[in-house]
Order: sequence, then C-alpha cells, then structure tokens
Amino acid sequence: MPINTGMFAIAAAKYKDVENAAEYFRKLNASFGAFSPCSFPEIANNSQGCYLQAWSAAIYVESIVEGLLGIHAANDELVSEGRSFDALIGTGELRNLRFKGREYLFKF
Repeated sequence: MPINTGMFAIAAAKYKDVENAAEYFRKLNASFGAFSPCSFPEIANNSQGCYLQAWSAAIYVESIVEGLLGIHAANDELVSEGRSFDALIGTGELRNLRFKGREYLFKF
C-alpha cells in the first residue's frame, strides 16, 4: 500500500537510513500509474483495490517534502532539518512555498 510505504520512507529518512528511504521511495514511484494513469493505487501490487487514492498521492508528496527535504511545520512556521540526501535528489530549490501567509524558499 503506498500509504504505508510512504510512512516507511519518511521514518527511514528521519533516522538517516538513506538506503531504505531510497528503496521505499522507489517503490512509491513504481506504484504511480500502475493501474490508472497519473494516480496512485490503494494497493501497489494488486489491481483489486481502489485504483485512485488521495491519501496515497498525499503521502508521496509528504515523503518528498518531510522525508527527503526535512521540511515540516513547527511553531506556526516551516522549518527544515537540512537532511543530506544529495545522492537521491541532487541539488535545487523549492520556491514560493506558502504557509500561513508567509512565503518560503528552501535550498537543498
């Protein structure tokens, strides 16, 4: 299930277990579009589940933002733990991220 796989990816990233975080994230990527174009399924390896799940898509985004980039809400603002996953995501910027009336720029 992508929701569980995403939670494992976030947990592995928080514990700085790069290998497992990368493996779980690859599994999430593989489930995208498996049974319906441009969507995440309820069950990644079985077409019997619902083919379109909003929480499966949400956990994919959360695994990137919170898991790989370390960005999360704290005390009414966004903060970054500055995780080092350069081998997985390279370098870049996350621009124009808005939260509670403020705009953020994160470089990684």
